[in-house]
Amino acid sequence: MSGEEAAARVERFLSAFNDADKYIRAAAGGHGSFGRAVRAYAARHRYWTDAEDLLVLAELRNFIVHNVDDRLGYVALPTEEALRRMEEIRDALLDPERVFPRYRRKVVTLSPDAPLTEALRIMRSESFSQIPVYGREGFAGLLTENGVVRWLALRIGEGCTADLSEARVGEVLKEEEEMEKLAFCGRGTRLDEVVYLFSEQPALEAVLITEHGRRSEKPLGIVTRYDVLELKGACGR
Repeated sequence: MSGEEAAARVERFLSAFNDADKYIRAAAGGHGSFGRAVRAYAARHRYWTDAEDLLVLAELRNFIVHNVDDRLGYVALPTEEALRRMEEIRDALLDPERVFPRYRRKVVTLSPDAPLTEALRIMRSESFSQIPVYGREGFAGLLTENGVVRWLALRIGEGCTADLSEARVGEVLKEEEEMEKLAFCGRGTRLDEVVYLFSEQPALEAVLITEHGRRSEKPLGIVTRYDVLELKGACGR
């Protein structure tokens, strides 16, 4: 590697680090050491997973800038992998991927008055395990396969014959478990923040994307647990 190529690599690395440094310090709202700012930022943004790598890269940065020889120039260089990782961390901080438009998709919804047979038909034909239900006031609940089975089992246990032709989606919603299976987020929400939600809430099955993350708004898209597992698999994590 020529001297010019080495200098260019160092400058790219330092530029990326300085951008991240400036962002972290501003977001952390303090003027302490860089390490303290990184840990403060990580504490406020629990979905952020780059803190340890950034602290290691900060040590490399310090060694580079404090060991420049007047005759030899830079005596240490970041590897290609270190440079790639530093720029990746910088880009994720300054321009993180959002859930929208990546997970923009038509979301099939039903009203509480819809026949249960229609819900079952959609679940079968589309291989859905859950369907959001919307009433006049907005989101009314999440109809799930487990909820349907529970409703049927309850009717049979009471000695009733479950007449599916007369059943309505709203009736089944009453038998859904109260644990939170669905969350909402605005279209500008960071993708890594939504991924973190799934890891923190084992019962969470899906996150509906609306304009501002309000339950009263119509869905613009949806992120399911399967989407997150697929994303992690593609990232090798």
